[in-house]
Amino acid sequence: VVYSFGVLASAMGREFGWTRVQWSTLFVAFSLSSTVAGPIWGAIADRVGARRVVLVSCVLLALCFGSLASIPNNLLVAHLVFAAIGLFGSGTLPPTYPSLVVGGFDRHRGLALGLTMVGVGLGAAILPALAANIATQHGWRAMCVAYALMVLLISLPLAALFLHPY
Repeated sequence: VVYSFGVLASAMGREFGWTRVQWSTLFVAFSLSSTVAGPIWGAIADRVGARRVVLVSCVLLALCFGSLASIPNNLLVAHLVFAAIGLFGSGTLPPTYPSLVVGGFDRHRGLALGLTMVGVGLGAAILPALAANIATQHGWRAMCVAYALMVLLISLPLAALFLHPY
């Protein structure tokens, strides 16, 4: 959402006839819910482990993107789905991964944390262009489905294979 919000929300606004002010408030719903959810996911990660949090959050995030693809022209529903993306997807945000790295590395911890941030940088570089391409060629709803599939087919398997509790 963060990297491709402009592409997604502006396309939704065009289809639904929303003003820039109306569709820009969707980011507020996402941001506030992810801000509230961050400490909750963090506490859950402390209790059950960050790996489980990431895996569950990946599935929930994919479901949220899938549901976004089918929303009607209703700004309240859109706000609720963006809030759900922030709430349920927050377990996939960068703070969860460093807790695994910090627990797994005694030496070269700084380098390991730096390498985890490579994914953040790649996402910031690649996702806006990818989102724009998909939205232009197939529409914003297809972009949401593509994001759901990327989470399920790329992020979830990688997390399952490579994130291990220490």
